[in-house]
Amino acid sequence: MGSYEGNTSIVEDRFLEIDSWSETVRILEIDSGTKHYLYLVSLQKGKNVFSTASLICFPKVKSWLVPELGLGSSGRIRILSPENHSVLDELTWDSHAGPGFNSSSQKVRRSASLVSTLSGKKLWKNSALSNESERKSSCFGTEASPGFENRVFPFLYKEVSDSGSAIWNPWLSWNFDPSLQTSESIQVFTTQPAFSQSIVAQPFLNGWTDVRDGLFAFLNLGKESLTYLIPVHGEGLVAIPGAVGILISAVYPNPTLSSNEWFAVCNRGTDFVDMQSFEIRDASASDRLVEYSFRFGTIRPAGWDFFNPDLYGWSFSDRILNPGECGYILSPNFKNESLPFHTAQFRKIYTIDKTSTIGNGISKNEGLDLFQEIQGSFIHVHSYGNQYSSHPFSINAETGDVILLKENRAGDSETDYEIKKKDSL
Repeated sequence: MGSYEGNTSIVEDRFLEIDSWSETVRILEIDSGTKHYLYLVSLQKGKNVFSTASLICFPKVKSWLVPELGLGSSGRIRILSPENHSVLDELTWDSHAGPGFNSSSQKVRRSASLVSTLSGKKLWKNSALSNESERKSSCFGTEASPGFENRVFPFLYKEVSDSGSAIWNPWLSWNFDPSLQTSESIQVFTTQPAFSQSIVAQPFLNGWTDVRDGLFAFLNLGKESLTYLIPVHGEGLVAIPGAVGILISAVYPNPTLSSNEWFAVCNRGTDFVDMQSFEIRDASASDRLVEYSFRFGTIRPAGWDFFNPDLYGWSFSDRILNPGECGYILSPNFKNESLPFHTAQFRKIYTIDKTSTIGNGISKNEGLDLFQEIQGSFIHVHSYGNQYSSHPFSINAETGDVILLKENRAGDSETDYEIKKKDSL
């Protein structure tokens, strides 16, 4: 990636840092496109820096020169054992997805550092807070730490999102180095009801319910609403869905026939829910959800029986979604097309109560937000796109794409989703 010295791109500053627990010999493998290189390298105990040329923005740093590090926009680097070529560590990179950050418009480049959360989980994070005594003063747009202590912005992390913890009660860590940042704040934000406040918090590792009822108890946060936690001086956000546990699990925004758009919700909570209590909103309109028969009686969508064989008993009249079940919300004019999922737990069909399109029609890169009516007020319970937060995102869907929420994810960012062609599912 390199550095920026003022507005000048310094491509020579591409580097790789390898930490070694002892003096040893390893094979460094560099693979990008059609290029493939193997180097036998002697590693010293501590940090070992390899660069494409002598570093311009970090002139004090001594490095091994490896011109082949100046490769393309994507690739892979691996550390191999010299005895049997077993893989000891590896890194894949992509100029768009990272790790690292490069903005030619802002003239900013940030390397990526492998850091540990409070639980010991290893993560790649963008570098920050460079040691100015090591970095050339004219390279203020570059954040990196070749050969010295890696530093990153404060960050929140869902520690056990992959191990079955409740979506609405994840295990969280709040990570920063107290020796560098004596105090750091988390913004607690909800959309509806509207609430925002920044709280100074020391590093912690705990379940969200314990944090909410302990550290944040004086805020009187309700468990029903989607809550965003945002590091004030950090990056990204953590989204805690409402305790009802209803998630927007799939979106089909760009069908060949525009009237065939749909989205799906899944009940990841512990109680059954009445689907008529929910409202879906896009950027410009809102619609109440209803069971399909509420609007159309016994009439099914045109071509339904041909395109969607009744293997598990499609349900068009059940307004209740039980724990573990998922349901489709079809555009009212849906016709002559198959749905990708049909199981005993994914067979209920819903639509909207009045208009002819979901919202104003789901655009191919538009977000959706789910609200639940509770005691006469609508509460924001889940979001696809986080359009009401300070960190919105959009996913551009090509024709026939289904955007799927990954298992045990809550939709914090676009990395929580995957895109697949409907016909491949």
